Amino acid sequence: MSRCSKRTVFTIVVLASLCVPRGADAQSPVCGFPAAYPGDLAPAASIAAWMAARAAAVGLPPELPVMASLVESNLQNVNSGDADSVGFFQMRVGIWNQGIYAGYPDSPELQVKWFLDRATAVLGDAMLHGGRDLLNRADEFGKWIDAALPPSRASRGRYQLRLEEARQLIAAGRALAGSWPFDGSTPPDDAPRATITAWLATRARAAGLPGELPVMAALVESGLRNLPSEGGDSAGYFGMRLSIWNGGPYAGFPANPELQVKWFIDQAHIARAQRIAAGDVYFGQDPNQFGEWIADVERPAEHLRGRYQLALEEARTLMRLGCGG
Repeated sequence: MSRCSKRTVFTIVVLASLCVPRGADAQSPVCGFPAAYPGDLAPAASIAAWMAARAAAVGLPPELPVMASLVESNLQNVNSGDADSVGFFQMRVGIWNQGIYAGYPDSPELQVKWFLDRATAVLGDAMLHGGRDLLNRADEFGKWIDAALPPSRASRGRYQLRLEEARQLIAAGRALAGSWPFDGSTPPDDAPRATITAWLATRARAAGLPGELPVMAALVESGLRNLPSEGGDSAGYFGMRLSIWNGGPYAGFPANPELQVKWFIDQAHIARAQRIAAGDVYFGQDPNQFGEWIADVERPAEHLRGRYQLALEEARTLMRLGCGG
């Protein structure tokens, strides 16, 4: 499929993204996701789970690359296509086989990075123009892909039709991969730290956030424990203020850890949207920013903001333990 038509805004934002770490370098340990490309001959479900993992690692809906590839290549790393188009997303060799994407025909990781870069550019543009709900609009995923590629007219509208198929393949691939997601109810307060970590990381991943985020926050705020208020004004894994948050959608949160993690996820989405609206289009994709992201949620005293980033490696160690390696 031809990729000659490009939009100026995509070019500007994608060029700005070249210095942002993505793909394998930016990836986090995740329960049950394949750590590496499973191979051209792997089952479609395994390839779908691999793509979904790469999308989740940069905060994008896992279905996006799978839906796109189902239309463009039937989820195959094809070595030929219309004109000089190859790979999962039918990228034009004459345009993209250079710079940071040089060698992509032989590198599926570069192919999925290319797609995620373009999808991220669309999200950034939408955020800057008020479209902050794009991540949560599954019925708009097809339009998102359409804007990211953009396809020939014959392909327009076809992406959205592959949403359910993509979801089924991802679920099957995750089952093949092992322990994703964290099944079972909320772990009890006295559960092992690795189990609590797996629960927090899974909830974050399901919401399109890095798994480390709530783990790092809870390590600092509570030592990864569901702390009682004990007459004070803060409680739970994230030190939530009762006088502010124990009402509305979070009423009863001290006795409900699921409400606590929902609060953190909600506030993390808001914090990222605010940073993007302020001009930092790729905020949160670099793990070195995770501490600042958490500080925007927790709002500690200025001299304490740096504490969260120091918990990154401990969070990742616990995730490896809790997620089975």
